[in-house]
Amino acid sequence: MVGGEKMSKSNLTGIKPQDLTSHFGVDAYRWYFLRAIAFGQDGSFSWEDFSARYTSELANDYGNLASRVAAMVGKYFGGELPATAADGKAEQAIHAGMAQAVAEADRKIGEELDFQGGILAVFDFVKQVNGYITEQEPWKVAKDDSPEGKARLATILYTAAESLRAVAVLLNPIMPETSQKLWDSSARRPASAPSRTRTSRKPAPGACSPPARRSPRARSSSPPRGEADRIACGTHVQRPGSTPDAVGSVTAR
Repeated sequence: MVGGEKMSKSNLTGIKPQDLTSHFGVDAYRWYFLRAIAFGQDGSFSWEDFSARYTSELANDYGNLASRVAAMVGKYFGGELPATAADGKAEQAIHAGMAQAVAEADRKIGEELDFQGGILAVFDFVKQVNGYITEQEPWKVAKDDSPEGKARLATILYTAAESLRAVAVLLNPIMPETSQKLWDSSARRPASAPSRTRTSRKPAPGACSPPARRSPRARSSSPPRGEADRIACGTHVQRPGSTPDAVGSVTAR
């Protein structure tokens, strides 16, 4: 249905996919119909609902997170992702949230074909990371020039960027072009960053690689197995509302 009415050629109650993709891109088009309508079920489309969801989730939540992290890494660390120090309780909560999002999205999308539920799990984590940044107030921490203050700021931004990389991998089945742009622009993490054994285990610097390009028929409905455990590349996220080539980036070296 479109605007509460059944699609009909005679009544001109329909919508061309190009009307959406020309303004918002194919990734946003795919995201909306898998997010708003249960996979395999009938549903209703309206421009108002599309715009509201796009603005709330892609622009304000995901896009704002990417923009804030990129801006602060650029401002405080010259665009190079800093090495992280010891994690606190706030970071541990983020790691736990990431592990939960990975498990739930993999199960719902990969095993149940519940794209709607999988996307919701990922965006619940996006909201958690946004809340983490708001609570930790890195812009205030940046005013502390002591070694402790700088280390704390590095940990906050590293944790946020690591979370963004995880989100990009999890959304790869839904937004492959955006995720591929992120991986295509990947770079090495800080050489001094400690190794980790939790969900986001990191290989040696430079060891991670982007998901292989696959034909539409061969593309799996779930994130590549193990990709969520190899999130060691730089962040490069397309900002919703911008042109496909307009991206914000965070580089890890």
